[in-house]
Amino acid sequence: MLLKRIKYHNFRPFIGDQEILLDVVDEDKNVVVLLGDNTHGKSTFVLSFVWCLYGESRFNEKDSILNARVARELKTGETDTAFVEIEFEDDSTQYTIRRTQRFEKLADGNIKNGIDEAEMTRTDKDGVIRRVQKSDISSIVKTILPMDLSSYFFFEGEKDNEINKAELGDAVRTLLGLTAFGNMKFHIYGPHTARNYYSNSVMGMFERMQAGLSSGEVDRILAKKNDLENKLSEYQKEKDICEVNINDYMQKKDCIEEKLRQAEPSKQLQKNRDELEKFIQKASKDLQKFQSKLVDSFGKKSMHLFIKPLLEPAMARMEAMDVVDKGIRGIDAQALDELLARKKCLCGTELREGSMAYKELMKYYDILPPKAVGTLITELEDSMAESSQNCTDFIKEIDDNYEDILELRNRINEYEKEVAEISKQLAEMEECDIATLEETKRNYARNIRDLTEKKETVIANISAVESDITNINKKFNDSKDKSEKSAKYRLYFKYAEEIYNWLNREYGKSEKDMLKRLNKNVSHIFNEMYNGKRQVSIDENYKFIMTYDGGKVDTTGGLRAIQYFSYVGGLVKLAHDVMNERNKTLAKLGEQYPLVLDAAFSHADEKHTKNISKELAKCTSQLIFALMYKDWRYAKEGIDTKVARVYHFEKIDETEVHIVEEGA
Repeated sequence: MLLKRIKYHNFRPFIGDQEILLDVVDEDKNVVVLLGDNTHGKSTFVLSFVWCLYGESRFNEKDSILNARVARELKTGETDTAFVEIEFEDDSTQYTIRRTQRFEKLADGNIKNGIDEAEMTRTDKDGVIRRVQKSDISSIVKTILPMDLSSYFFFEGEKDNEINKAELGDAVRTLLGLTAFGNMKFHIYGPHTARNYYSNSVMGMFERMQAGLSSGEVDRILAKKNDLENKLSEYQKEKDICEVNINDYMQKKDCIEEKLRQAEPSKQLQKNRDELEKFIQKASKDLQKFQSKLVDSFGKKSMHLFIKPLLEPAMARMEAMDVVDKGIRGIDAQALDELLARKKCLCGTELREGSMAYKELMKYYDILPPKAVGTLITELEDSMAESSQNCTDFIKEIDDNYEDILELRNRINEYEKEVAEISKQLAEMEECDIATLEETKRNYARNIRDLTEKKETVIANISAVESDITNINKKFNDSKDKSEKSAKYRLYFKYAEEIYNWLNREYGKSEKDMLKRLNKNVSHIFNEMYNGKRQVSIDENYKFIMTYDGGKVDTTGGLRAIQYFSYVGGLVKLAHDVMNERNKTLAKLGEQYPLVLDAAFSHADEKHTKNISKELAKCTSQLIFALMYKDWRYAKEGIDTKVARVYHFEKIDETEVHIVEEGA
């Protein structure tokens, strides 16, 4: 794999469209240098390869992909995109991969991140361009360069990369072409960790063929064996899942403990803010209650307020009329008609026409409704007096309600000001929810304890099932039919077993040889880079070991950088040599890999800077440095004649960086 170019569009500080040419046009000039000080985009340059190839964001702010200025200038509802495009060559085939992400400005001013999507084309040696299916892109990239090794070929020095932080065995074996042996062994036998071959392997198939010619008892034994193997496989998967989850919870728990240590000063502030927010919530409910009461009162009683201006002139007019009320309230002319018709008063007096009682009763016809208005006016005066009093009561009720509303609003405003001030202080102290963190930490600890107990149970189950499989194998072998066909398949089984044993021996020898050669490469490069008396080696798990005077020693600072570079340099050189040896008959060059490095010399002194750059340029076909001007002064001494291109990261402001080629 050799890089040809990389192109950016609105990606982090690289605003607009910007491109860097990386191809090696002269084998003697295999180094590209990119210069810039801190915050000029060097780390973005290196990590953009990882984002484009694997879709993984290793930036401190993982969602910070779109250029900040472009994001800020978007209007509500508008969208824009950011992409990285890489062109590279592998095994005489040209590949172009572009990863794009779309962003949208929401109404609240935040940016909504879309899902990043990758596109890839491949151009074969005949110049035919084909589009790669999206489902195949990931597997193609990982086949060319395993993701587990990406951080060693795209190195960010400020992140303190360490060789031994991950299990690299499988990834290194893939790089060195040893996985074919492992696949063959798996096909013939099953997982190399299994005590007995699996029933779905080649050896298992020949075993079933023997069993198929045997008695029914053998079939039942074989079925039992298959069930046990499936159960063992499930237990092993369950154990692996437990271990992964335990490690994950341990890391999360450690992270929370660190946050809790840093957040202790904000604990009281958070408590105060929570209490204020409870007060705000209660006051808001009370405010809503008083507002509803005000609206309800207005709907039911406001009419008295509107008719009040009419009452005083009406009452004055009635007083001026001097209407005397001689009527009897509640009695009208219709009642008199009824009494005359009955010819007897309510008191029992007879009402004969012409009698004194009759004459007295007839006088009321002129003063009772509907002929008289005195009674009606009296009732109207009472009604107006009542309405006037209701108006006075309504105004007082409105005033009281409104005072309560104003008081609650002022109280809520004061509370909100206090909350805002506390939030500002917490923001400056990197606020976090202490109670939630404490609870989450307890949950993680409980999960770790439960998973550990579960793992121990699963391990016990694995041991029991393995013992059962051993016993069932013995029983199966004792029960096999001795027929001629069975004997034939037993012979095939023996052949498969011998092939497996041969593979085991050859794989062991090949891996030992690879390990020996890797040790030689790493030791040579380390000694060329390092001025001292320490020794290095690679163990059987491909982990880096440093010793002095027979004892292991830890690495820090500049030594850690030298350790890393000697390991990766030795690995790249070995991969190239091995593939070259295997492809001699095809007249093809061995596999080539680039090294893309940021802050490579942040912990190295002047002399080691020169040595590291010189040795790395020897062991890789393509070396790309992103470094500071101060380090370039010394690195240049080791690789000056090997440099093909030099670029500068020119910082315009905090949101914009231009990539400028020297001499362009």
